[in-house]
Amino acid sequence: MRSTLTALILLTLSGAAPAAEPYHLIPGAVPLDSGPDGNTIVFDAPKGLIVFDTGRHPEHAQKILDYAKVRHRPIAAIINSHWHLDHTTGNWDIRQAYPHVAVYASNALEGALATFLKTSRADTDKMLADPKTPAVVRDQLLRGRAVIDHPERIRPNHIVAKSGALTIAGRRFDVHLARFAATVLFLLKMAETDRSLKAWALGLPPLMLLVAFLMMSTVRYPSGKKAVGRNARRSEGPI
Repeated sequence: MRSTLTALILLTLSGAAPAAEPYHLIPGAVPLDSGPDGNTIVFDAPKGLIVFDTGRHPEHAQKILDYAKVRHRPIAAIINSHWHLDHTTGNWDIRQAYPHVAVYASNALEGALATFLKTSRADTDKMLADPKTPAVVRDQLLRGRAVIDHPERIRPNHIVAKSGALTIAGRRFDVHLARFAATVLFLLKMAETDRSLKAWALGLPPLMLLVAFLMMSTVRYPSGKKAVGRNARRSEGPI
């Protein structure tokens, strides 16, 4: 099975539970001394909260759980835009707190497990065996290796195989599958109602075209997702 980057594009249609805000953003981060966390967006739905991407680090996942606690609402569903570990590792933290949570994503993880993540797992072992690997990086590597060894922790239990309307936790969404990042189209849609996002949304399409070209080309370029520490050597550790 090919390991392709299949992303879910999520456009809200109707059926939302009343809330003070149309969505809640939990920002990710790309620190120099650690791996990145993707952004998380939380939606209200009749049956609870819907979490769009869950990040990599336990601190990011805890922010999601803390928000649910403040709202006094359960997390009913997770939607993963794609399988990268900075978007899916937190699935396990949420699953431990909400064992019956529904997880929606494409089946691209299966191809990644047989290809990219298999290679990444071997590189992780090499770094863990290196006494020069900093403790903070070691903890991150162990967390990433754990979900590679136990993919059921992040694997979706609801496979999205085609585009179309989908009801998740009682809220209807228009879901689309795409080979590249869903962020651009998602922000463009959100910018229709939130002017503060408009500048970001309009600037992202040319940037993502460049990213798409680099992903498909043989051009060598620096990737923050491969740098696990400012003082650590470059690695092909978990993405």
